[in-house]
Amino acid sequence: MVLNTTLSWLSLLKHRIYCNGKKYVFCMSRGNLAGMPDLRPRIECGCEVVRDLAGLERHTTRPEIKKEAIKFKYYLRQGCQLYLMFYQNAVVAYAVVARLNRFYPYPFANHAVFKGGADYLVFYGQTFPEYRGLGINSYILTQICKNNIKDGERIFVTSDWGNLVSHKTIKKAGFKKLGILKYIKVGFITLQADFKYIP
Repeated sequence: MVLNTTLSWLSLLKHRIYCNGKKYVFCMSRGNLAGMPDLRPRIECGCEVVRDLAGLERHTTRPEIKKEAIKFKYYLRQGCQLYLMFYQNAVVAYAVVARLNRFYPYPFANHAVFKGGADYLVFYGQTFPEYRGLGINSYILTQICKNNIKDGERIFVTSDWGNLVSHKTIKKAGFKKLGILKYIKVGFITLQADFKYIP
């Protein structure tokens, strides 16, 4: 337990002070919301949005939540939302959503491309291996958009350059590819921050 706690805090610290990579940036805006597909997972799932520690407390006995509880608590304290997907009373997927005028979960999230209002970044999500390929992640993304996009607001999702499965999932939810972000940042020092828009 102590080792898991230590590793969780070290992981959080790493995400706050170091970032290196090449990512695709996808965006959903109010204008694209009308064309967003009405997706349903191929299994009967329920979706719950957790917005505070009390809401998380109801699920801390679940092994899928208990393992990530330290990170989830930290993100909820920063004003993030936690989306949980359930199938037959088990958590099968989750995603965290940050409001970017309140919290930057990763150093690259303070890049100018993400600024322009009360926008959101979907991050730290996963679908457990035995439930992948069932349309669950795309469905979570559509629910996040429906719940959070108001006038002028945007939802961003990033994906590693080579993760083609993730790209397909994000596009299936109706997101448009905005561009490519190359980023190296250590602490407060930015070594590289290049963004190229894709028409």
